[in-house]
Amino acid sequence: IHMKNNPSSKMKDKTQILNEIKKLRESLIKEVFSKYFDDKISKKDYYNIKCVPKEDKYYSAYYQLPELNSNKNGTYYINALNPSIINKHELPVLTLHEGIPGHHYEFKKNLEKDRPLYHKLSDFTCYSEGWGLYCESLLKPKNDYEYFWQLIYNLHRCVRLVVDTGIHYYGWSYEKTFLYMKKYLPFDDQVIKNEIYRYICDPGQAITYKVGEKFILDLKNKYFKKYGENYKEFHKLFLKIGPLPLDLFEEEFNNYL
Repeated sequence: IHMKNNPSSKMKDKTQILNEIKKLRESLIKEVFSKYFDDKISKKDYYNIKCVPKEDKYYSAYYQLPELNSNKNGTYYINALNPSIINKHELPVLTLHEGIPGHHYEFKKNLEKDRPLYHKLSDFTCYSEGWGLYCESLLKPKNDYEYFWQLIYNLHRCVRLVVDTGIHYYGWSYEKTFLYMKKYLPFDDQVIKNEIYRYICDPGQAITYKVGEKFILDLKNKYFKKYGENYKEFHKLFLKIGPLPLDLFEEEFNNYL
């Protein structure tokens, strides 16, 4: 409770939230992206930052691709409609996931490839959400509060493995699922409710984060074992292969090795 409700964690309004993410966009590129990636990022490569529209009030945050064949960039949407549910110290890990080097960078690299349109738009969720979660781990927290939220975000994805399986295989009730999540996560009741509805409506999606992340970590260990601890080259290879079902991706990856 202390870590969640500390006065330094509070956000007073939508403007403060959006401005905080804009500052993070700059600092995370310098502190994380430049350390682990070879690409140069200029302001023309930046993602847009907006509050979710009222009809999307049940989402906490998401990334939306730009219109195809346009010169626009994608947009990182955050639910700043109710500032009381946003914790300042969760924003670094969330922004890494949705922005650079997370979804925005990953999608941008894929759209630049000379591949058929159907391939560019295919939804290989383990690849994409695994990458977003993996990118969260590249953050070196500046304080205990940021570290706390990095752990909570990872724990949240672990809890999803249990509750998604519980709902769709073991037939868990809403109440059982709610109590399980309430026990392990410091989330408000409404946030948990929204999460459960999401799992009910999209079976299997919630488990792709940890499945994809573990897949990436296993490949990284294999790469490091052969070539040494070279994050930049590993990331370059991973994004060069691009979105695929995991079994096909591993075949391609092994061919490069």
